[in-house]
Amino acid sequence: MPSQLAELLSTHLSELGCRTPEPIRLRPVRRGQPGDLGTAVAYAAAGSGPAAERLAGELADRLRGAPGFAEVRTEAGYLTLTLTTDVLLDSVRRLLRPGAGATPTRALDGGWPAGLLPVALAHARCRNVARAARAHGVRPTLGAELTTTGSAVVDRDLTRALLVRLTADHPGGRGAAVALRDLATTYQDFYAGTRTAPRGAGPVTSKHRTHLALTEATAVALATGLASLGLHAPEHL
Repeated sequence: MPSQLAELLSTHLSELGCRTPEPIRLRPVRRGQPGDLGTAVAYAAAGSGPAAERLAGELADRLRGAPGFAEVRTEAGYLTLTLTTDVLLDSVRRLLRPGAGATPTRALDGGWPAGLLPVALAHARCRNVARAARAHGVRPTLGAELTTTGSAVVDRDLTRALLVRLTADHPGGRGAAVALRDLATTYQDFYAGTRTAPRGAGPVTSKHRTHLALTEATAVALATGLASLGLHAPEHL
């Protein structure tokens, strides 16, 4: 999704007669702040403050009402984009599609590369949580049903933060380690604040099934990112 947004912004910049900075950077907003993704592309393209503010306003006018955007805001030349629920949940469907993700490549003979151990631990936790939930009788919500069940939880901070990061293109290449660490940290926060299975003999709810879908989607995204770096994704903590 970010790559598609970057292409869309590039098209609008070209139509407005502005140069297109390379790359166009879109980053998740800080937790607690409005919106999902933010970009300073107007500053990169226009330079000065007043010019950037004007350009940001023109871009916002073009993006408002476009498919995939629930809201577009500008502040001091900075664009903040709020994605629709369908866009956020489509990322989960994409990741859980049969054959999605990459095959793990190899196990490490020594220790994990600096900075990637938290990613490995997050993947192992995803897999442990998913196994435990499925043993409890929970099955992930998939397909069209995810629109209904996901809509009920998408605006909760922990859930939305994870969905925004799952919407990103599969991490790979330059910057992969940073993106993977961010996804891993966000999942660990999600894990600490949600439940994927009921306690004891409690009933399985749509919330549990949705949380399991997000957990399994996260596992795919983390495994794909690790594979792009030539690393395997551990199954156990």
